[in-house]
Amino acid sequence: MRAAVYFKHGKREDVLQAVEAEDLKHRAHNEVLIRVLLRPVHHGDLLGIAGRYQPGAVVPKEGVRVGFEGYGIVEEAGDGAALKPGTRVAFFPGRGAWSEKAIVSAEYVTEIPDDVSDEAAAQLHVNPLTTALLLRAVETSGAKPGRVVVLTAAGSTVARLVIGLLLDRGFDVVGIVRRKIIHSDGLPNAA
Repeated sequence: MRAAVYFKHGKREDVLQAVEAEDLKHRAHNEVLIRVLLRPVHHGDLLGIAGRYQPGAVVPKEGVRVGFEGYGIVEEAGDGAALKPGTRVAFFPGRGAWSEKAIVSAEYVTEIPDDVSDEAAAQLHVNPLTTALLLRAVETSGAKPGRVVVLTAAGSTVARLVIGLLLDRGFDVVGIVRRKIIHSDGLPNAA
């Protein structure tokens, strides 16, 4: 089974490797084995690779399998798991989501209806949860409809969800997007 693994912290392009890992076989009670088909890349995944979640943490000799959220098909269900093989599912958290397979506790797995796209399913958990937390922050700040809310990283999926919900609630939204622009002289400037 192929898996994305790092053996030391650092820049992802320097330390991340695609390796052949042992097949996952040992499911505990209420766990499912998922053949992972899609997995989003979250900023948190990249922070983990860089060692910024737990500075000074030692990476185990066998490395760390990357990723926590994904979409796939249940291959096997352990005792106590109500999901059946062949079921389309999304999961979070599930260690090693950037692998061909992941074992995930059934309590963190959501069955996906046929009318939901694979791409939407792969982002089912983290983006909506983050959106809900950001919306709650605006509402608990005391801001009332008609006020302006400024949102950075406005091109992200989360920001687009937040913008839609804020507009529905009567807020005015200013979205800021930063990107690198390369001028004709070849020199980059942030815009």
